[in-house]
Amino acid sequence: MSQLDDAREQFVRQFAHTDNPAWYALKYLAQVSGIGIAWIDRTVVEHQLGRELTEEEWADVGPRLDDYDKYIGDFDQAPEDAFIDKVLSDACIDWS
Repeated sequence: MSQLDDAREQFVRQFAHTDNPAWYALKYLAQVSGIGIAWIDRTVVEHQLGRELTEEEWADVGPRLDDYDKYIGDFDQAPEDAFIDKVLSDACIDWS
C-alpha cells in the first residue's frame, strides 16, 4: 500500500462513523486550512423544495450545483462580504 493509499484510508476512517462523512471531511479540511466554505448539496436543495428529489431529478440538479461559487462571486456586494464584515467586527478589528 502506498503512502497516499494509507493516508486516504486513515482520512476515510476518521469520518466514516459520522452521519455525513463528506460534510465533516470538508469542514475539517477547511478548518485546518484556515478557509471559509459554503456549499449547496442535495439536503439543502430538498429542504428548499420541501420534498425529496427523485434520483432522476437529482441527476439533473446535482451537476448544476458546480456553478454556486461563480453565482456567489458575481455580486457587487457578495454575501461573503457581509459575513467578512461581521467576522472582522466581532473580532474587534478596525478595517475601515
